[in-house]
Amino acid sequence: MVTAAGAGPARVSGRCAAVVGAADADWLLVCGTAPGGGCALATVPVAQRGVDIAAYRLLDGRGAADVRFDQAEADFHADGPTAAAAAAAARELWLAAGVADALGVMSALLKTTADYLRTRVQFGVPIGSFQALQHRLADMHVATLELRALLRAWTRAVDDAAAITTTDDLRRASLRLVRSAGRRVGQEAIQMHGGIGLTEELWVSHGNARLRTIASLLPTADAAADTATDTATDTAADTAAATAAAADASHAGSAAR
Repeated sequence: MVTAAGAGPARVSGRCAAVVGAADADWLLVCGTAPGGGCALATVPVAQRGVDIAAYRLLDGRGAADVRFDQAEADFHADGPTAAAAAAAARELWLAAGVADALGVMSALLKTTADYLRTRVQFGVPIGSFQALQHRLADMHVATLELRALLRAWTRAVDDAAAITTTDDLRRASLRLVRSAGRRVGQEAIQMHGGIGLTEELWVSHGNARLRTIASLLPTADAAADTATDTATDTAADTAAATAAAADASHAGSAAR
């Protein structure tokens, strides 16, 4: 809740969970509910009695915190449609950045795993020559391509101010796929590295932890702007994924050779 108190400072009360980097911040931008309903934006200085920060580490090592506001003083910025539009735009960028973060980790894990399959020798030959591992690496490659295609289509729709239903479909499909594709790539990278894939010394385990953390921080669906059906989401996901997979299918199995 964000309450403006006449000519004085605004007041913020409420709680936010798992705010990445909150313990290191001097100010927090808060999107809250105005007394009469609707959205309100305010910035809250952290160094005051009305702000309580319980810091901890996430699975991937990043710092996060649960933040509680109790009538904390704040600088009020906007409310109503202006605040709602700004908050929606910022949220869209945050969601896309989270998916892009996961895509970058997946791409790096794919490259690292392909390099390992080329250099790890067993029974006198590189293990990348084994067809079973080539197929598993190809699955990792296709999963990464699918997410890249969806993210590209989604961000293009946002930039082009596409129809709301189109943007909603692509957003929901991306948020759903980032979980399944990230889980597959992270787990397969560990499996194909063997025991060393679980060690602290090799970054593969940290990459998998990053993917798990991203999946836990991102919402499962964009309920605030979601007007599409599951069928429409399936269509958007399948179309974008098939386009990317078809374009690069000839390269899927070559990474292990």
